[in-house]
Amino acid sequence: MKNEKLKVIGFDISKTRIDEARKTSDKTGVEFVDKLDDFKFDDLKLVLLIDVLIFLKYEEKIELLKKIYSALTTDGIVFIKDTLKSDSFRFKYTYFEERLKLKLKVYGDGLAPELNYITPNEFVEILTKTGFKIVNLIPENQFIYPGIFIIARK
Repeated sequence: MKNEKLKVIGFDISKTRIDEARKTSDKTGVEFVDKLDDFKFDDLKLVLLIDVLIFLKYEEKIELLKKIYSALTTDGIVFIKDTLKSDSFRFKYTYFEERLKLKLKVYGDGLAPELNYITPNEFVEILTKTGFKIVNLIPENQFIYPGIFIIARK
């Protein structure tokens, strides 16, 4: 549902997924991009990072979160949902499944064939060093998959 007062940008590193999402733009009003350089980071109130960070190297995660932090308004929020690195069977299964998806090119041709999972402590370290305050962190034991939800505020 379109909201003329709200600008929403969807980002994914998979061109295949962005092309599919763009089919909904007329109904949702969401602008979708597959390159971070395609839009300007400024005056953001909320950023959702859903299953994106596992595809970025550690340094790229830091750079993206720095850009987001500087672009957020005072008290702006970043919401992160991502797969968590752990020793659980759930992680091992998810890792296998994601590797298979990359091999089968489910996400398209343009993705590097690597996954870059990090631990909850690494998430917290990156976010706090960037300046974020952790509002809520829900670890993997609350879900059927090895995921983490983090809400952080500027």
